[in-house]
Amino acid sequence: MKKMLIALAVIACLSVGTSNAANDYFQTLNVGNLNVFQKSSLKGPISNTGAFTNVGAMSNTGAFTNVGAMVNTGTLGVTGLSTLTGGFLVNPSTRTASDAYVYITKITGNVHTGGAATKTYSLGILTDRPSGSPASGDSNDALIRGSHNNYAANDTNFIMRGINMSLANRSGGVLGFLDNALGNQNKSGGTVGSITGLTVTPENYGTVSDLFGGVDVVMKNEGAVATSEFGVRVRNLNNSLGTAVGAGYLLSDTGANIGFTYGADFNGATIGTADLRLHSGDTITNAAAGTTTFSGAVALGGAAKLYKRTLAQILAITPAVGDAYICSDCVVPYSMAVATGTSAGQFGIFAPGTLQ
Repeated sequence: MKKMLIALAVIACLSVGTSNAANDYFQTLNVGNLNVFQKSSLKGPISNTGAFTNVGAMSNTGAFTNVGAMVNTGTLGVTGLSTLTGGFLVNPSTRTASDAYVYITKITGNVHTGGAATKTYSLGILTDRPSGSPASGDSNDALIRGSHNNYAANDTNFIMRGINMSLANRSGGVLGFLDNALGNQNKSGGTVGSITGLTVTPENYGTVSDLFGGVDVVMKNEGAVATSEFGVRVRNLNNSLGTAVGAGYLLSDTGANIGFTYGADFNGATIGTADLRLHSGDTITNAAAGTTTFSGAVALGGAAKLYKRTLAQILAITPAVGDAYICSDCVVPYSMAVATGTSAGQFGIFAPGTLQ
């Protein structure tokens, strides 16, 4: 009876104490608690249905399956498939002053192989909310939910980012396209109240001194000029519905504030050909302060208003032919002065008559 109890205890809790030929390379199916206290190199598969505790470095080249709680205080390296049916909690120790870079969870390695129609993803998250699990009230789902708070008085060089990612095509690399893709779809048969591709919400309730913005697009083409270059492109790619999108750019405000100082601000930018090119090809150019040129005829649906100047101010202007002003103190008040040449004060006066 005593020997039977000892055997059952060994099955219920398998403990590996030291690294030797017997426990460096083994295959185990454990139905109790698996405790690994020293460095172990395993060539699984390992299947554990109880709690798993490891306090040393562990390397496994086989499949790892655990359906209980797993606690690891050392380095865990698994080159095979790992399956956890419970949650995964990472609680790292505090970094040291000598750590230039710290990765709490790190995925490295050259895992890409060639072939036709190959797709490789370093991190895959595939989840569903099934039809039998409807949500209500203040509910929401997310593939990734993150929160990071700063309480330290850092110097002004410190940067905190929610996402810090980069892609690079190195020397010798050839790609058809290089970008960061975000997309969401309402599939056929689905119902959604509102869809937006991306919502960016910067908020400030404290002190921000230099800049407060929504989206900052930085363009740096230091190589060959591309056939088409732009900062922001908005495309209507509706195929099944021949409809127009309401607006390419839409500004709005709550009404509780005073909106925007400028709808669009090009001041100080270097503009090569024109400030705006309209959809039929005409342009609007502000080549110099005080001079705006429309390349086509301008049809006004309302009244045209001209600048009002005194006679002395008009005579001091070096105009372009056709410049027009209202003369507020000429012999006939509110006469219109139209430039007939390009010399200072070269204007003709058109006095108002009786409106017939």
